[in-house]
Amino acid sequence: MDLLEYSLNELDTDFLDVLTSEWQGRQVRLSHNAVQLAKLYPVWYLQKLQKVPVFFNGKYAVRPIRLRYFSKTYYSWIKHINIPALNWVLITLTLSRSWDLTYVWANIGFWLSDFFQRFRAYLRKKGYKNFRYFWVIEVHEDGYPHVHILASFPFVSIERIYSWWRSFSSNLSAFQGVDVKFIGRDTEKIKAYLLKYLVKSAHKYWAFSLRDNKVRVRLSTCLMWYFRVRLFSMSRNFIRPSFSSSSSLLGWLNLYDFYRVYFLTFSIPFSEFFKGFYDCVGFERDPPFFSLS
Repeated sequence: MDLLEYSLNELDTDFLDVLTSEWQGRQVRLSHNAVQLAKLYPVWYLQKLQKVPVFFNGKYAVRPIRLRYFSKTYYSWIKHINIPALNWVLITLTLSRSWDLTYVWANIGFWLSDFFQRFRAYLRKKGYKNFRYFWVIEVHEDGYPHVHILASFPFVSIERIYSWWRSFSSNLSAFQGVDVKFIGRDTEKIKAYLLKYLVKSAHKYWAFSLRDNKVRVRLSTCLMWYFRVRLFSMSRNFIRPSFSSSSSLLGWLNLYDFYRVYFLTFSIPFSEFFKGFYDCVGFERDPPFFSLS
């Protein structure tokens, strides 16, 4: 497991505002010590937890704030996508462990984009223009990502698909690192595959443990945040369904005020209450914490 253990006291938080800047952040991420700055992830997340959103729908309601990827229900809208009953295959792309882990996370988005450009260019030459696909990045226990692609297209040899999975002239994996599996035409099965890869470990990807200002977090988690890696996408011929809501966001409530009003009477220490927002029991050695989810 790619585990980091360090104290928040050793971090220089001056870079945090720069990292969250759209333009300056990109420059810093490509020119500085990635691992050292990626350790700022827990600091950034804890800052996000200082306030919670307040909604109104006939009565006031407070909903705990989380990163969207923490929620196991975030991707539930996939169940409502209209997927055509075509022949679907599952392509799995892995990465050679000879590649440096930091370099991999810095470039996985570029490699995947190039892969799909080559794929689409080939299909266009064959007269096939309606290329449908979904892709999900999954993290292995050693911190390296691999990609699952659910796609529908005419026959393409696995040798050709493997030739597209490269960085310039270098292959990104051995030939055995590219796998193609026929799934079929069952659209519910396609959705089940998507939700399986999106949900089964999403809450662990972003979890960290904090005690006495000492952090335990996966390096891959920090690097995903640092390089702003997208973990899921789909082709443009799929439209995400929208669901209307009568609730309107009124504002934000200080997290401690929320605790004081709703939880202090239960004799729950604030420190334990606060841990429930970020510690998802993602580390087997940790005891369970009080959580609002």
